[in-house]
Amino acid sequence: MLFMSVKKRGKDMELVSHDMWGVKIFDHTPTNKGLVHITVNPKGVTCGRCETDNCQHIQYILTHVELQKTFNQKRRQNWNIPEPDT
Repeated sequence: MLFMSVKKRGKDMELVSHDMWGVKIFDHTPTNKGLVHITVNPKGVTCGRCETDNCQHIQYILTHVELQKTFNQKRRQNWNIPEPDT
């Protein structure tokens, strides 16, 4: 992924940036308010805040329109990036 600084706000979360090391979002929910780094690599995705591979932060980035193309390319390269929950 190339570095890209963007600010696109959803209801409770905002995409801040993404680069070759992962994705940064800002969580606006009262219980989790703050910057969240999500690591994205060939082994999968991991949320630095929740320390898990499946949480609301990961679901947010997996469904974010600006990241869909990149994630689809990485899946074709056999990266272990999950599909979003439906």
